[in-house]
Amino acid sequence: MIRRIPVVLMVLLLITACSDQQPQNTPENETSQAEFLFLDGNSGSLADLNGKWTFLNFWSISCPPCYKEMPDLVKLYDEFQSEHFELIGVAMSYDRPDLVIDTKEKYQLNYPISLDLNNEINQRFGPVEMIPTTVLLAPDGQIVKKHVGLITYQQLKTMLLETRAAYNKEI
Repeated sequence: MIRRIPVVLMVLLLITACSDQQPQNTPENETSQAEFLFLDGNSGSLADLNGKWTFLNFWSISCPPCYKEMPDLVKLYDEFQSEHFELIGVAMSYDRPDLVIDTKEKYQLNYPISLDLNNEINQRFGPVEMIPTTVLLAPDGQIVKKHVGLITYQQLKTMLLETRAAYNKEI
């Protein structure tokens, strides 16, 4: 009986983690000032994205579900990168940069990967408490959707297209 308690707690945690959540409103000036340090040594901010729809995918090298969703992220990026869209993978602050680089190469990740060495991006767009977590930003940099847990290509595509259509109706 005692051994079953940790299993039950783990199942409850997974159920809770794998749900869509309403995003917290983060002041626009805080999110627009977020600085990304990319694996190629370049840096950038949301302002550099020129009003693109942007997914931020928070992941870790120690997260099996993160690896499982990587092919779907690659597929989504291939399909939408020319349509005023960006996807940035954000490696957690506790991940060693050399292992993040190895992962990008091994899994042939075609989208930009940012190192969050000081945990600043996590704090500006979260805080991200469980991984993977995927955040959708509108062209103005506001968080419009947040998904905690494994996300599939179809869920990503639906989230992007439905949110973009609703956003365009409001304008």
